[in-house]
Amino acid sequence: MSGPSARVKATKKAHEAAESPGALPGTPAGSNQLTLSAFNEGMAQMKTDICGKMDSVVDSLRAEIALVREGAQESLNNLQATSTAHEARLVEVEKCAAFCDNTATELLTKFDKLKCEVTDLQNKCDDLEGRQRRNNIRVLGVPEGVKGPHPTEYMADLLGDLLQVVDKPVLDQAHRSSRAKPRAGEPPRPFVIRVHHFQTKELILRKSRAAGDSLKFPGGNRISIFPDLAAAVAKKRAEFWKAKQMLRSAPGVKFGLLFPARLRVTLPDGKEHYFENPTEATVFAKRSRECVRLDFATGRAGYNATVVCCFADVLYFPSFGCLDTEILRCAGLLKTMAIGYCGHSWRELATWTGLDVGPTEF
Repeated sequence: MSGPSARVKATKKAHEAAESPGALPGTPAGSNQLTLSAFNEGMAQMKTDICGKMDSVVDSLRAEIALVREGAQESLNNLQATSTAHEARLVEVEKCAAFCDNTATELLTKFDKLKCEVTDLQNKCDDLEGRQRRNNIRVLGVPEGVKGPHPTEYMADLLGDLLQVVDKPVLDQAHRSSRAKPRAGEPPRPFVIRVHHFQTKELILRKSRAAGDSLKFPGGNRISIFPDLAAAVAKKRAEFWKAKQMLRSAPGVKFGLLFPARLRVTLPDGKEHYFENPTEATVFAKRSRECVRLDFATGRAGYNATVVCCFADVLYFPSFGCLDTEILRCAGLLKTMAIGYCGHSWRELATWTGLDVGPTEF
């Protein structure tokens, strides 16, 4: 009984499934129904699995994001604290920088003031040393070992004989310089002499300059006499050497060094110029030789020539007789012009070299 009944029931279910609206065409009705149901169940299961995995991933990401956020927040807090500390330090540094700037400004001001004071004190010391040495002279060329037991008396007698003065100069003290005794073949040490009267010291220097190379020791050594100057003053005066060499070749110009180191230049017209800067003195001496004009005076035969040199807008006329350009070149004159006076009219004999000037400008 059970076998036929079961077969009838299965057939009936198959017909019902075939007659159902979701049945697949060309398939038995029962098979279609089973497949759809299984598909739905699989989809539901898949959905459940996917949602579960997504929830798991989302939870994991949320946990990681939370951890990252906590770490970032902690780092941000640390950066904020560090920034706050740096701001405080910067404020302190700015205050220190402002203080240092103000202090440096004050120190620079004090430094400039102290520098001026030191310069003034140095000048005063140099002046004081120079005043202490104003009666001193240095005598070069006296052989070693000839001074005898009394060098002061010996040098007084020697200066009186060399300079041929009526009265023997009164000397306060005379001694060799403090350097080591020279070896054989080396020049003797100079004598440092203090003259009692300043006028006597000036007289000795004048007579020494007038004697020149003829002032010699009885043994044949040449004797030179100079003022006894401090080392700093001597160095400053030596810087004017180039300017003095240029002025020495300029006829009609007088010059001299004033104490401590001041060059005085007297032009032929009597005008004086003073220089404390060696560079300015050299420029003046060089410029004074750069413009030379030749003018022929009145109508004498033979073209009597007169050189007109320009020294800082001052003209002077030392007579050279008949002069040509070769003589001027040998004399170191850079620009030349000769204008002859024949009868009662001007006639150009030569032209300016680098300077366009006519006879009417004289």
